Amino acid sequence: MRWDLPLRVVPMLTVPLLLVALTPLSGRTLGLSLNGAWWQLLLAALLGPLMGWLSWWYRRRYVRRVVVPTRADNLLQGVYYVVLNAPAEELLFRGLLLGWLQGATGTPIAWTLSTLVFGLYHIPARWGGAAVAGVTIAGGVFGILFLLGPGSGSLLLPTVVHAFATCGFLSAGAWLAYNREVGRAQVYGAETRDVKR
Repeated sequence: MRWDLPLRVVPMLTVPLLLVALTPLSGRTLGLSLNGAWWQLLLAALLGPLMGWLSWWYRRRYVRRVVVPTRADNLLQGVYYVVLNAPAEELLFRGLLLGWLQGATGTPIAWTLSTLVFGLYHIPARWGGAAVAGVTIAGGVFGILFLLGPGSGSLLLPTVVHAFATCGFLSAGAWLAYNREVGRAQVYGAETRDVKR
C-alpha cells in the first residue's frame, strides 16, 4: 500500500474528479449517481458474494501463488479493497473510460476498450497470464453491470461487486483458502498418526 496509494489509487480518484470540476464533463457521465440505489444494492447483495466465490475459485484453480495472510493483514487489505481500490478503479475504468467513451465511440466499442485497458493495466504488476485473463473477464462483467444494471450508468453496483471480487481473489478468499488447506493438513496429519499407532 506504500506505493499503491499515492501512485495508483489517488490519481485514479483525483483525475476523473478534477475533470468533472474543471471541464463540462458531468459527474453523472462518470457514474456518480445513486439512481435506483436500492435495486443496485439488492442486486449487489446477490451478485457480490457469487463474484467473490468465483474469484476465489478461479484463483485456486488457475493462479497458483501461495499466500499466507494473517488475520490483521486480511482485515487491512479487505478494508483497503472495499473503501479505496474498488471505487478508484471503477471511477477510472467504468466511469471515465466507459461512461465518457460511449458518446465518442458507441457502447460496444467503449465497453471493449475499457475492458481491455482494465486487463492490460494489471500486467505491470506481474500477476501472470491466468490472473490477467481473470481480471479482464471480471472487468467485462463490471462494465456490463455499469451499462445494464438497475440505475444504469451508476457506479454503485459495479463498485460493490468489484469489492467482493477483489476480496475473494486477494484477501478474504486467499485467507480462507490458506486456512482450509492448513485444516486439511492437520486432519490428514492426525489420521496418519492414528494409523501409525
